Amino acid sequence: MATPQISPILRVALVIAAIELFIYGLLLFLIPGPFMDLVHARAGDLFLVRWPGGTLISLGVGAWLTFRAPSHRGLFVRVLTLGYGLTAIAMAWSWAAGQSSADTVQIALPTVLNAVVCVLLFLGWRSSQSVLE
Repeated sequence: MATPQISPILRVALVIAAIELFIYGLLLFLIPGPFMDLVHARAGDLFLVRWPGGTLISLGVGAWLTFRAPSHRGLFVRVLTLGYGLTAIAMAWSWAAGQSSADTVQIALPTVLNAVVCVLLFLGWRSSQSVLE
């Protein structure tokens, strides 16, 4: 019996999400100070930077598991889509308000990436509902 397949859009979105979540998660979890220095951002208390790294890593695992076995994972895809959308909004808001000490490219790139992945996840979810639900 063949394994149900999700749409190519959702496959791409989940791979991008897993990679991005693992990279940012590992950097924040393992080396938050050097990472903040790399992007020219003020770290403040590294506790406030390190713990979200663990959350990002776990979401990356969820994205990878959904890519590998998508059946009945619609709720996770919707929550991941919401997370990406809210993250893009928060980043754009902080960018517009001048609330970051990071270089412009270090703000623009993840803001745009999060918005694009949000749209891809939504479109992929819409076209893969029969497999995900």
